[in-house]
Amino acid sequence: MFLSFPSASILLEKILPLLFLSYFSYTDLRDRSINSYLAYVFLLYSGAIFLISLKGFQEIIRTILILSFLSLLFLKGVIADGDLVISSSIFFITGAAPEFCISLFFSLSVCCLAYAFFLLLKKGIKLPLYLFPFILLFFSLITFLTHSIRLSFLLFLISLYFSIFPYKDKLVEVREILPEELQEGDILVEDIKIGNKIVFKNPGRSLTLLEVKKIKSFGIKNKIKIKWGMPFIPSLLLAFLIYLLDLNLGFIQEVFMRP
Repeated sequence: MFLSFPSASILLEKILPLLFLSYFSYTDLRDRSINSYLAYVFLLYSGAIFLISLKGFQEIIRTILILSFLSLLFLKGVIADGDLVISSSIFFITGAAPEFCISLFFSLSVCCLAYAFFLLLKKGIKLPLYLFPFILLFFSLITFLTHSIRLSFLLFLISLYFSIFPYKDKLVEVREILPEELQEGDILVEDIKIGNKIVFKNPGRSLTLLEVKKIKSFGIKNKIKIKWGMPFIPSLLLAFLIYLLDLNLGFIQEVFMRP
């Protein structure tokens, strides 16, 4: 065994995407911002990797379907522009592999539930935490009987989801910001008015860069209410890590060690 440099495919398809996602996750967690120019560089890069490593027609169909679904989420205001670009990029990198889709489902579930519990506790809402040891014991028993950690974990996530469902109306955090602090991807709570006149109607989705510039051009002095949601990119980073480890448990050895 000796140390060596990673192969070109590992560097291009695993290490560089990890670095991109790590940086985007950091900025998303820090202030819910994503560098648009760097995001488009990542999209072009991942598109090139997708074309070079294309393995078949099924991969094209899967990717088209996933990208269509992501576009629908964007149009409905569920995800912002930057989220759309980066998630599309990572689906290009993975070829929309079923293993990655499963990893993304688990990571999104974990992140959404963790954020929901954090927000509820932050708002001082008392949750039945005393029940959790019994829930864990119950699903440990299911794992022992079925020999399926994934099935047990899936049922565990579903039970947690139903435990916070009664508090769904409390899971939206509203913040007031100055107009100059408004940025692409923010979601307005209400229409923007000057006096009694509506100067910008709430589109009910994430704001585009052009819409942000238009709002700032009004010279509004009052604070604007926005919805402060869960950062999305860290879920993609976690999913990609799970995907790599599930795809090849010897990832670290493959990168740095050679028999």
